[in-house]
Amino acid sequence: DAPELNEQLSAWNQKEFYTIARLSCFQDEALGSNMAHTIRTSSGYRWKDGGGLHWASPSDQEVQDYLVGLMVELAQLGFDEILLTDCGFPTQGDLDSLRAVEEKEETLETFCRQLQGALADTPVTLSVMGQRDSVTADPVSGQTTALLATFGRVWTQAEDQEALAAFDPVVLPAVS
Repeated sequence: DAPELNEQLSAWNQKEFYTIARLSCFQDEALGSNMAHTIRTSSGYRWKDGGGLHWASPSDQEVQDYLVGLMVELAQLGFDEILLTDCGFPTQGDLDSLRAVEEKEETLETFCRQLQGALADTPVTLSVMGQRDSVTADPVSGQTTALLATFGRVWTQAEDQEALAAFDPVVLPAVS
């Protein structure tokens, strides 16, 4: 029951623990399986990453609005930090089959600004898992160093820690 679970989460978040909600943004099998919201191949099919999962399109305004709503709800539940993973365009899998997307950086920046604005009056820290390609001139993920600098904290995979060293990243623990 969702209301009961929300009450339990709120109670937990009121204790002396520092709580972090981890939310996968665009790697989302449910949203990505919906033809109206999915990233597509150049031939119009729903694209899957190397793990066989569909991705929702970061360019889709309904997807962005849905994610902003989820994060506002997490902030209202009292989480101290919200960690965004998969916050960008895919960087792994058969990228050559993807339909071309113009203005990846601008699309992602607009989404993050919308999200940061929605959370501005809350005490939550908004953090992001940085992608190694953000330090390149044309990042496949759409993440740029300027975008990463707008977050309260940058997390990373261990293998990307050196590339993102300027952000003093926190290594994301393995999920079991």
